Amino acid sequence: MSTKDREDSKERIVEIWKNAHSVNGDEVLKQLDVNPKTGLSSEEVARRMSVYGRNELPKKPPKSVWEAIAEQFKDILVLILLGAAVVSFVIALLGGEAEEEGIKAFVEPLVILLILVANAGIGVWQEMSAEKALEALMMLQTNYTRVRRNGELQKISVGEVVPGDICLLEGGDKVPADIRALEAMALKVSQAILTGESEPINKEPKEIIKTENATCQDKINMLFSATEIITGQATGVVVGTGMNTELGKIQSLIQSASESQRKTPLKESLERFGTMLSYIVAVICVISWLINIPKFSDPGHGTWFQAALFYFKISVSLAVAAVPEGLPAVITTCLALATGRMAKINAIIRNLSSVETLGCTTVICSDKTGTLTLNDMTVIEFNYFDKANNIVNHEVSSGKEDSISNMNKEVFERVDLIRQCALISALCNDARVKFNPDEKGKLINVGTPTEVAIRNFARKLGLYDPSGKKNESCYEWYAEQLEKENPQAVKFPFTRDRKAMSVMVDSSKGGRILLLKGAAEVILEKYCSKIMLSDNSITTITSEVRGSLMKSIGTSTSKGLRCIAMAVRDRVPGYTTMRKEELERRAADVENYREVEKDCTFLGYVGIQDPPRKEVKSAIAKCKEAGISVIMITGDNKDTASAIAKKLNLLERGDDPVKLSLEGREFDALDTKEAKIQKLKEHVKVFSRVEPRHKIELVTYLQEDLNQVVAMTGDGVNDAPALKLSLIHISEPTRPLYISYAVFCLKKKKKKKKNK
Repeated sequence: MSTKDREDSKERIVEIWKNAHSVNGDEVLKQLDVNPKTGLSSEEVARRMSVYGRNELPKKPPKSVWEAIAEQFKDILVLILLGAAVVSFVIALLGGEAEEEGIKAFVEPLVILLILVANAGIGVWQEMSAEKALEALMMLQTNYTRVRRNGELQKISVGEVVPGDICLLEGGDKVPADIRALEAMALKVSQAILTGESEPINKEPKEIIKTENATCQDKINMLFSATEIITGQATGVVVGTGMNTELGKIQSLIQSASESQRKTPLKESLERFGTMLSYIVAVICVISWLINIPKFSDPGHGTWFQAALFYFKISVSLAVAAVPEGLPAVITTCLALATGRMAKINAIIRNLSSVETLGCTTVICSDKTGTLTLNDMTVIEFNYFDKANNIVNHEVSSGKEDSISNMNKEVFERVDLIRQCALISALCNDARVKFNPDEKGKLINVGTPTEVAIRNFARKLGLYDPSGKKNESCYEWYAEQLEKENPQAVKFPFTRDRKAMSVMVDSSKGGRILLLKGAAEVILEKYCSKIMLSDNSITTITSEVRGSLMKSIGTSTSKGLRCIAMAVRDRVPGYTTMRKEELERRAADVENYREVEKDCTFLGYVGIQDPPRKEVKSAIAKCKEAGISVIMITGDNKDTASAIAKKLNLLERGDDPVKLSLEGREFDALDTKEAKIQKLKEHVKVFSRVEPRHKIELVTYLQEDLNQVVAMTGDGVNDAPALKLSLIHISEPTRPLYISYAVFCLKKKKKKKKNK
């Protein structure tokens, strides 16, 4: 293949990758010239590998010790001292002092060199230690994947995947490349690492996305490299590998950000001081030497050259005396001590100068999920109707606490719908939660965050069940108890168009019942004709009752809660005595679901949220006191982001969310740079549905155009380019550093004010 043909092939595959979401799967297969039933042949794989290369991102070689040492000598003050030491050494050697004074002639240059070596040693040790700590946190990519080649299923290395490969994926797999989904069953994918979304996304292969400038969030027919399959199965065709993936785009942005990184305020100050000092010292040296020219002919100095050398040495001595040789060492030592203090609060400082920059911070751009919030979806409220058609609300504790307000064993036993909701939460659920055998007190969650939250809610309700048999060694003791008492007959999996899932169980009370849960407004509108009240009576859902429920659901939604309703159907005609094999055959056809899930009885709904961290609200208040602005940047939707911002007082009473909360798309709609900068001047506090390029724009405008010192926090690949560009980049692999960091800034600023 000629070079031109090779380049044409590369350009064509890039076009296919960019537009795969906007055409149907068959068209993509045609463009890639592949049969989904047989996949690529070995010969075709070899040809494509030679054209497109391995499915890998280019790796930057690690910095060597010598490169790290060279970095320490780029500071202008250090260079001045180094120059002074070299000149002193040469003069001592050429001027004859070495013969007269011996080793004493070299004391001054040796002391300067020792100071510089010590300074460089501290800097290199700190940087190399940080690099090693960071390497342990960068193990994200999967090693193997399953593809169809030569008509057979093969397990291959991810690096061997080529455009046109037919990939087969299931729950727990990481996506090896950018893939156009062809077939899927109950497929949910976590894109948090790429987009920052807290909830897994339902993927729909049949959808064709015609939206102009579609974002990753819009492309529900695409699977992106390094994202994770949470539930379901999928078959798809690879359309992008290596740098031609969304992950590759982020890599390019990181490289661009590295090239345009700004110097920290400390480095800028030291460089200004060093430059000014070098000019002053040079002028003093020249003047000092020039005014002594008449004395060059003094016989006491010997020859004219010896006299010139003698006064040159005096001038250099003045220069060395003027240069504060201890300053670099003092600065490095102070920063190293500060780094040690930060290490005690689990903060790895990569560059020493970053510690000083913390005290100059004026803006913090913070990720939401896992930083401001717990990254732990939790049921925080439980609502149902009483006999007077009023909403009964129970507040549910978040985190590891297990309390529910206004709930006790007597209420649980008396109100039948609570027992029914416990059954649904435990059994109509694909999630599993168990103790981590390797880390005491830690849990392992399997399933979507919403499903895990509802499964945990079942456990909390179980504490109020008089018949509950608590087992401290098993986290899901209550769910397992209910599963044994009410064995599952068949499951009707979640689908995007239904926005619901259901299971049939053989009830411990006798008979086969249907348990249903899903989006609250959809369950109420499409599936339920009756409602169970707190006095255990069942009544028809009137327009008045429906209106009250919809209003209550709307109130919960406005608080940023995800509302999941629960319903039950006691008898499904034709299914009560059906054999399990026939049940499973019917469950395989989605067309049967409508018949099974109609005419249900509405029980109640739960409100789920990733709750804010308790300490964040006070930290934001302290930041405001210290004059530091906080901006929330998230991939989640606008309503959820604004609701969390209100809870944290980031959006205060009287703030207009329409003006102070923007989506990435709305930011793009501001067609000029000046308009975007003006928006930032108006103190926009929340940016939602953003992509990496939006984060780069925000950091650039804040630092370059508004002259702010920006700290960026984040824990996903999508945060990396902006982290690299910001003056302070705080990566959070295990827990947020945001709180300790904010308090550190506050203390530093207060000390400065007192000193003034």
